[in-house]
This record gives sequence, structure tokens and C-alpha cells, in this order.
Amino acid sequence: MGRAHHLRVTLPINLKLLRGYPRTNIVLLDYNSSDDLGTWIGTRWQSELSVSRLLYYFTSEPQSFLMAHAKNVVHRLANGEFVCNLDADNILTTEFIDESMRELPVGCDDRILVSCTPGGAYGRTIIPKVVFERLGGYDEEMRYGWGYEDNDFRRRAERSGLKIVVLSPSCLSYLEHSDDERVAKCISKYPSASEKMHAEISRIKLEHGQLIANAGVRWGAANVIKNFQEPVTI
Repeated sequence: MGRAHHLRVTLPINLKLLRGYPRTNIVLLDYNSSDDLGTWIGTRWQSELSVSRLLYYFTSEPQSFLMAHAKNVVHRLANGEFVCNLDADNILTTEFIDESMRELPVGCDDRILVSCTPGGAYGRTIIPKVVFERLGGYDEEMRYGWGYEDNDFRRRAERSGLKIVVLSPSCLSYLEHSDDERVAKCISKYPSASEKMHAEISRIKLEHGQLIANAGVRWGAANVIKNFQEPVTI
């Protein structure tokens, strides 16, 4: 939402790199972005859309950027064995993909890979999709703004018995930018405040042993259009 200017830098790099990894693709969620993201994707990336190296989904429903919901929607739309959050400002590297495949081989569902490096790649988390579904995704109660939904997921995963593997900082790359851009489309424009509110939600639920997020509700739900033509409801 509002990050086409970042994708113009990162997406060409990321798609070029993935040509060397045929079992991977990028699922891009246009979360009702008011910039020219859809026009740019449709005119620039038809070749990648045609071979499903890039899948583009658009939803007109959100009025604010809800991080947990956006991640849940795009993770549920992904069709791979493993899902990896990749923010619009994140850049893939060969080292990152190779390390990910080494630490999380095909068929492995007892661990998740996380970035603990402060900065724009902190939320990068690689998860077996069956594990993601089993844990209920990211907690959509954390809807006030920026922050902590990734920490909460990691804590629930660890308490569920999963191994947490930390990615090497040297394999992570991203664009530097201000916090103002991070929160521009969020309900709260104060990241420290929203992160604190989300941390408290997580603390209370973990104290009560609630390891499955969004229990009893339809989560990651959205009406989307795939590749400009196919309506999909999840």
C-alpha cells in the first residue's frame, strides 16, 4: 500500500535472481495501493506473470494498512511449501536463498527461519506453510499500526516446540527509509505506541497459553483479483 516506489527498485532485482531458482516465485499483494502499482505491474511484468514467476493479486477492500492481515492474505495465496515475508523494501540475495534452502530443506516442518538484525529486514521470516496454517498465521488483533506481529509469531512458534533458526545478517539486504513511510497508511502514525499495544496483546495471550492466533474467526480473508482477471475469495 503506497510502496510502488520501493518495488520499482527491489522487484527487478528479486525477479532476476529467482530465475536461477525455478521452484520459487513472488506473490505480490496490492493492498488497495493508491499509487500506480497495478499499471506498472501490468505494463512491465507480463513476461513474469505469464510463467507464474510473479503472481499479482489486488484487493480494493482495505482502507488502512493492517500488517498482520496483509501478511496473512498473501501467505495464504502463496502455493509453495515454504512462505517468506518479503516487504516491498527488501532485496533478495543468492546468499539468503542458499542459506534458506540449506537450513529449511524440502519436507522440513520442525523450524522457522528468522531475521534478528535490526532494520528493514527484521520481519523476514521463512515458515513451512503447514506450520503457518497450524499456528493461525499472524495475529490480526494487532491492527493498530506498525510492529510486533512478527515477534508474536516467533514466540508462539517457539512455545509450540518449533526450532528458531536465525539467519546470517550478512545475507540480508534492504532499502533504508524513514519510519514515516512505514506508518503512512497505518491507523496509528506512532510506531512505538502501536508496537507497545501489540506487545501487550501478545503478552496477555501467551500468559494464557494461547499459541494459535485468530482462533474461531475467519482469518486472512479477502476478495482479490489474480493477475488482473481472475476473482479469488479466501
